Amino acid sequence: MMQCGSTISALVVARICQGLSAAILYSAGMAFLCNAADKDKFGRAMGFITLAITAGTFLGPSLGGILYHVGRERAVFSLAYGVLAVDVVLRYLVVEKKKPHNQSLKTNEGPNYGTMDSNSHEETAAKGPTLLLLKSPRLLTAFFGWFVVGTILSAIDTVLPIFVRSTFAWSSAGAGVIFIALVTPNFGGPFYGRMVDSSKHAGRLMAIAGFTLCFPSFVLLRLVAYDGITAQILLCGLLFTIGFGVAIVGPSLFVEVARSVSELEAKLPGVFGKHGAGAKAYGLYASSYAAGQLLGPLWAGGITSTLGWDVMTCFMGLFCGITAIVMGLFLGGSIFHRSSKMIG
Repeated sequence: MMQCGSTISALVVARICQGLSAAILYSAGMAFLCNAADKDKFGRAMGFITLAITAGTFLGPSLGGILYHVGRERAVFSLAYGVLAVDVVLRYLVVEKKKPHNQSLKTNEGPNYGTMDSNSHEETAAKGPTLLLLKSPRLLTAFFGWFVVGTILSAIDTVLPIFVRSTFAWSSAGAGVIFIALVTPNFGGPFYGRMVDSSKHAGRLMAIAGFTLCFPSFVLLRLVAYDGITAQILLCGLLFTIGFGVAIVGPSLFVEVARSVSELEAKLPGVFGKHGAGAKAYGLYASSYAAGQLLGPLWAGGITSTLGWDVMTCFMGLFCGITAIVMGLFLGGSIFHRSSKMIG
């Protein structure tokens, strides 16, 4: 439909179908990964996922720009069809790892099991599993962090090609190649994931570090305002730093969702059904990323067109700085709650 569509309405319908399919596969894939991966290796597994998501987001424009420059629309869609074919084959080769559904229930067996605890769980279940997930401060913090990542990536994806064309007079191929600077740090995703697994508080520290790196990098992008080798090198260096910041944030947020869901399932056994809360949690996680992808182009494009590139980069930097503070205060549990416990 996207290749053959010649009207705006046809392209909008095609994009809606694309978004629906991506959301379904994203949630199901993340839930499958949580069931398949060992708890002490969540970070490493999520590192691969972050690598795939970020690399796909930025390699798409890079390869698309090059292919469009060489073979126009036919070359671009030929690559898309090939990737879809490989994806279908790989999905048929996946073997799902089965886990006993009553595993969490065994931890609550005792003399009072089935009386007050079960009645309490029934009352809690009546509130709805989704509402229970949304009432978790840890999950909300992870959702917000992933929302910011989606905003960052979609904002860059929207304004960067236009900026390099107008500033450096680059072709579509050059505008695509610039995204390589953002992609490169993400190849260390599995290593960043191992770092998250190494310590209970490593995820919080890496999330703070990632968003803190993005803060000055976005602000300094305002210095890229003229054509020249120095400006181009500065642009690539700052984009590399932003890519590195996003790369170390991803596994931290993924693992936080997995750990939070595991704790909720252990605390409220049976409330989330026999399949657990993983799919629901990562569905909300995907929704937060999608909301960021919706806001990013509108926000970045609107500010750039009205106030300019330098104002937009400052706003994005400030957004990342505020997010770093939020991650430091609430990711992995509120520091205020811990302080009150220590005082008590």
